[in-house]
Amino acid sequence: KTPEKCIYAIEITYDNKTVSGRALFDSGNTLCDCFSGRPVIIAEKDFIAPLLDNTDLTQAKSFRLIPFSTIKSSGALPAFSADKVSISINKKMIETNSVFIGVTEKKIVSGGYSALLGTPFFDAIGNQIEGGISVK
Repeated sequence: KTPEKCIYAIEITYDNKTVSGRALFDSGNTLCDCFSGRPVIIAEKDFIAPLLDNTDLTQAKSFRLIPFSTIKSSGALPAFSADKVSISINKKMIETNSVFIGVTEKKIVSGGYSALLGTPFFDAIGNQIEGGISVK
C-alpha cells in the first residue's frame, strides 16, 4: 500500500478550465523538459481531456514531445504547458505555472490516481512549502 503522505489532491488549469484528481508521488519519476528544465507531471489522457475540449493535443500551448526512458521502454511523451497546477500539502494549496503535463494513454496505477508527481516537481515548488516536506 502507498503511504498517505505520497498522495496529493491535484488541480490542473489550462485555458480557463480546471480538472481535479489525485496524484501519486513516484520517486522514480525524474522527468523534466530537456529545453526549459521544467518538471513534467504525467497525467492520464482521460483525466486531462476536459481541458482540451476534444482539441488535438498538438494544438495545445507550448506543445512538445518529451523524451523518456523507463526500465521497459523509451520514447517521446506528448506534453503541454499548464497555466497552473495546484496541490494540497500540509493543508496548504501550493501553486505553480512552471510545469508541463505529459499525457499518457495508459492507466497510471490502480487506486484511482490520475497523475504522477516526481522529485523535480517538489524541487521546483520547494521554497513555497512551509515546514518542508520529505519526498524520500
